[in-house]
Amino acid sequence: MTIFEGSAVALILPMFDNGDIDFEGFKRQVQRMIDGGVQALLVNGTTGETATITIEDEFKLLDMTMELAKGTGVKVICGAGSNDTQTALKKARYAKEKGADAILVVTPYYNKTSQRGLIKHYTTIADAVDIPMILYNVPGRTGLNISVDTVVELAKHKNIQAMKDATDNIAYAMEVLAKTADLDFDLYSGCDDNILPFMAAGGKGVISVTSNLYPEAVEKLTQLILKGNIKEAQPLAYALDPISRLLFIDVNPIMPKAALAKMGVCGEHLRLPLIETTEENKKHYLVQWMNLKNWGIRMKVLLYGYGLMGKKVAHQLREKDEFDLIGVVSYEFDEKAPEAMYSNLTEVQDRADVIIDFSHPNNLDDILAYAKKNKTKVVFATTGFSKEQLDKIEEASKEIAIFQSYNTSFGIQMVTKILRQVAKEFYDNGYDIEILEKHHNQKIDAPSGTAKLLYEVMEDEIKETTPVYDRSALHEKRKKQEIGIQALRGGTIFGEHEIMFAGLDEIIEIKHTALSKDVFVQGALAAAKALQDKDHGLFTLKTLY
Repeated sequence: MTIFEGSAVALILPMFDNGDIDFEGFKRQVQRMIDGGVQALLVNGTTGETATITIEDEFKLLDMTMELAKGTGVKVICGAGSNDTQTALKKARYAKEKGADAILVVTPYYNKTSQRGLIKHYTTIADAVDIPMILYNVPGRTGLNISVDTVVELAKHKNIQAMKDATDNIAYAMEVLAKTADLDFDLYSGCDDNILPFMAAGGKGVISVTSNLYPEAVEKLTQLILKGNIKEAQPLAYALDPISRLLFIDVNPIMPKAALAKMGVCGEHLRLPLIETTEENKKHYLVQWMNLKNWGIRMKVLLYGYGLMGKKVAHQLREKDEFDLIGVVSYEFDEKAPEAMYSNLTEVQDRADVIIDFSHPNNLDDILAYAKKNKTKVVFATTGFSKEQLDKIEEASKEIAIFQSYNTSFGIQMVTKILRQVAKEFYDNGYDIEILEKHHNQKIDAPSGTAKLLYEVMEDEIKETTPVYDRSALHEKRKKQEIGIQALRGGTIFGEHEIMFAGLDEIIEIKHTALSKDVFVQGALAAAKALQDKDHGLFTLKTLY
């Protein structure tokens, strides 16, 4: 009986900087893998640094994994290997007791045995514990290879149902597959860089390290191969290959943890004798990650709001290969959308990777509730949030990845960069600062969110400023620390923002004019892509550019 077909993830084990296990971080990673579509979870494997943790911690981690996987259909495989057969038996019995779907048993290490000893070791466990067993052949770590003849002999046992082959030797895998073809025995790759040829030869899947980073991509690759869509699988395999290789330029799981730390999933802390990788290695990984622009997975997008901006966003999403617009949410529609149409989030059935919101601040609570429940990323491009609402967004970002900005254009980001460089120097030299924004007569909020953003940038740099929105009631001279913010509304003005630095007999102005809404659309899509590999956290324009 086949244990699983497709991808299983060899789970990493998050730790704190003092070496303690980050159990909450571990649970988040398990849930992330389940949400990512993996077929099975391997807990207490090599990637989980099992060699440095106690057997009690192993049992606790299995308990957590079983609880999270309950009712999902995702299989749980428990690492039960040891260089001591009795210890392996203890682990196997616990896995059986807790209801694990299978155990993974590595060959004994250090006190290496003979091929006859391997047969005795594995059959002793298989005879004593009625649970499907996956042999684990990783001679690069153990110094001991399971010969083809030994595999064939072990495959005859009813409980020994598969092998994880980490030899990275396709010829070896082919021989095992050929000689076990008449037996109820499966082969899984233990090397992410050979998934395509390994499975094309007859392997049933992969127990993957790379899945810790990109579970959707690895699962998609394996399913394409299983369905015989080799040509479609090739570009995705080629895109993932350099990433998979770079994850092993240092001792596993050093690089996967470094990569996950960059993605905001967990820390990169390890237990000695493993130590963090070099900065040079991190740079190599980041270069390849940045090159992985389109790695074969279409982000599922749920669009909230179908007004003028929403329609423009929808149009662009339909044109982009990397996005799949799965539905539109709006309280009312003035025209029919080609996608599923919902009046509220409770109607949505399909799981979205990200919500792009161009609606109204009143929808914030519903969006956050849905996103937290479903672990959905959110791009907030809506303006007019109150301080209380912004606090809610920040609090929610502890659980999910959120991008929030009142303006998503590249040009505005460049303006903010200029302001960070010059605002304080102008202020310190006696220049008065004023912000003037102009918009069409249908805009509700004033001043604009962008004007507030520009003020906040300068406030951060100067530290002692006060915003002044209306001077009609002041009847006093302008104070040095004041930054005036004025709003004009009229006609069809699309959007203008001007920052004036007024000094003695000279004026310097920085101005941004938006000529269409397309600049904001492109920024929103860029934000969605920027969140693709983020687990949680609050991100802004600085993250994009």
